This record gives sequence, structure tokens and C-alpha cells, in this order.
Amino acid sequence: MWFNGRIPVFQTGDAGSIPATRSEMNKTITNFLGWIGVLTILVAYALLNFGMIQSQSTLYQWLNIAGSILIIIETASKKDFQPMTLNIVWLLIAAIALFRTF
Repeated sequence: MWFNGRIPVFQTGDAGSIPATRSEMNKTITNFLGWIGVLTILVAYALLNFGMIQSQSTLYQWLNIAGSILIIIETASKKDFQPMTLNIVWLLIAAIALFRTF
């Protein structure tokens, strides 16, 4: 943390600093959402592989839909098109599978 003579100012390079601008805060939020999305898809995959849910279950499809949406938000904010495309396709597959359960 640096001191500008009047008030303490957090610099973006400081370890443990608070985001100083709205843009930095938005990046922090979207990064957090991306990690939540990754964890959501991993939980769905683990539940499926440990036999706790079935691949045709609505819970499995909703977890995949939610996770992919969160990752799409994060990757779109970074203009990272390869993982964004992958998650759009993932979302479409999960949405179609969910629709077929009804």
C-alpha cells in the first residue's frame, strides 16, 4: 500500500489489494463467476461419475447449463473465444438434453 500524502491508496500490483476502479472490480467479479462456473461443471461431472446422479437427470443438465453460462460470461469479458465457443456448445447440448427430459 502506498501513501499519496493525504489518504492511503491501494495499488493494483500490491498483494492483497482492493480493486481500485470499477473496471478492476468488474474483472474481479467476472473472474469469480468463471471459477464458480468451473466448480459447478466439475461437481456435475463428479456426481455423474460417482453414480450419485444420472446423465439424463434434470439436476445434471441444470448444473451444466449454469456452469457454462458463468464461464461464457467470464470468457466473453476477456474476449477469449475458444473456451467461450466450447461453453456455448456445452450449453446448447445441455439445453437440448434438458428439453428432451420433458
